[in-house]
Amino acid sequence: MSKARELIIFTNKNLVKKNILIFLKSGTIIHISEFCLYYLVISFLQLDLSFKVIFTIFFVNSLIDFFPITPKNIGISELISGLLLSLIGFNFTTGVLIRIFIRLSSIFATIILFLFNNIFLSEKNE
Repeated sequence: MSKARELIIFTNKNLVKKNILIFLKSGTIIHISEFCLYYLVISFLQLDLSFKVIFTIFFVNSLIDFFPITPKNIGISELISGLLLSLIGFNFTTGVLIRIFIRLSSIFATIILFLFNNIFLSEKNE
């Protein structure tokens, strides 16, 4: 095998490793920020839930979101949240309300990021 070909293969392997690391870092940051969102919404609603319960709700909903049954699991995520909270003694509607607030917060954050990108970052590219 020629030196040039070996260099290309070596470079491609390093690129793949670098891309995997970037993917893992960004995925971790996204999940941490989403967990913080769960925590903030539950605190905003003044629910007395422990850290373990909040993490369990977040973890189960994250697993459910990996297997979409409906677009963005609309209705399914709310149902799961309602069932989880009803299992620990809260109202079913409280779980649904938490998930709706989280969904609305995500939509609101996406709109803010979109506007920020279009207003501030697009001016630098022109």
